[in-house]
Amino acid sequence: MVQTLMDLFQSENAPNPHDVADAIATIIDLPAGSRPARVVVGQPFGTDVMNAQAESVQAQLLEGLGLNQLNGPRKASSAEHGGSRQKGIR
Repeated sequence: MVQTLMDLFQSENAPNPHDVADAIATIIDLPAGSRPARVVVGQPFGTDVMNAQAESVQAQLLEGLGLNQLNGPRKASSAEHGGSRQKGIR
């Protein structure tokens, strides 16, 4: 397993840590209420499938507990900025 990871990090397709910052900036730029709960950056290695399954389980759990209002994105209030960022910060 360690050798597999070492090979990955030394390959042409090595993950770029800057991709995480780019993904965060992209999410911040989205309007409040439309931001995804989970985002995979880089190769998913199956986490995209696991996230889809977790979303379904989470929805069922919240419904069973009578907490449906917590399921899904929170709607932006008029006091929130709605995803705008200060200029110059990237």
